[in-house]
Amino acid sequence: MVTTRYGGNSAPFNDEYLNKLYSANYSDVKVDQLTKGRVPTGTTINPSGSFHLKDGRDALAVTVSTVWKHGAIHRIYFSQAAFSSKELLASTIAHEIGHVVLGNSRLLSEAIISSGRFDSEAHRAIYKMQNELQNLNKWGNILNFKPIEFRYMDLVEDAFFSPLKFLIRPIKIH
Repeated sequence: MVTTRYGGNSAPFNDEYLNKLYSANYSDVKVDQLTKGRVPTGTTINPSGSFHLKDGRDALAVTVSTVWKHGAIHRIYFSQAAFSSKELLASTIAHEIGHVVLGNSRLLSEAIISSGRFDSEAHRAIYKMQNELQNLNKWGNILNFKPIEFRYMDLVEDAFFSPLKFLIRPIKIH
């Protein structure tokens, strides 16, 4: 086992482990595709293994939602950096599923907009959920950064946070 800079043990960088972790913890949320290493359009890979988005931000994963007449298709792409630890990967899965949950709710347009804005109400709610998930599982601050979302986390509107609360649960890490 390798201890990583994000704490915990590194996760195997393969789709089998990614889907196993998802299925063991969040199979109750429909995601159409989870994949590692593939790069969404307009995205490059940093030397650190994270995605570099066309707007200049870096990300561990990206959710691409395509809205159709009868619903949406959600594809989540995970960078190699997301596999730095099993705990970080589990937390990143929950974060991206937060976009899916809000995207499937009446908050669809805000959730899609929030994927490009770290200062939106929806993204702050997702970070609040992710922070509470990390606290429940005693992972500490595995993200190791201080985004502006944490500044006003207590002020997140309940309309955005309530649909995400069910994602805060004990996580089984294999």
